[in-house]
Amino acid sequence: MVRAYDARTGTLLWTDRPDDGGLWSSAMALTASGDKLFVIGQTGCDFSSGTPGCQSAVRAYDAQTGALAWQDLDSAFSAADIVADGESIIVAGSHTDASGAVAPTIRAYDPDTGALAWENRADPGAGRISGYSHVTVNGNGLFAGGSLSEAPLFITRLYVRALSLRPSSSR
Repeated sequence: MVRAYDARTGTLLWTDRPDDGGLWSSAMALTASGDKLFVIGQTGCDFSSGTPGCQSAVRAYDAQTGALAWQDLDSAFSAADIVADGESIIVAGSHTDASGAVAPTIRAYDPDTGALAWENRADPGAGRISGYSHVTVNGNGLFAGGSLSEAPLFITRLYVRALSLRPSSSR
């Protein structure tokens, strides 16, 4: 659920709850840029079954009215953090491929249309389960941090990876 309040009075301005058929949904992080609010979360989770079937959601709202401008739903991507750099909406998380391999992933979206501008999947290495949990931008640099878990020891450590905001290739 996402709610907007008047910062001066505390008056509720608008509320949005994804229409997911009564299944569980969660807004996990948000950022504002220009006249839009950008939110990441999960939707459509059914924890009563053995497989929840959640979809990662990246949603853009008109900040004043709460009208949904665009959304991207993906069951293979798990979004963990979001930041706006003025030109793009950057989402950090992980991508799980058909074999079950998990890769730390950064996605950049066009803030007006929701079109995927680029995606970068880092190779976590053999035997590791990993994903980005935090992202920030500074000038022309993008920094993402997360954890690497090495089987069978499950040692977790922080790592940082710097990427160009305008990579030479889209994938």
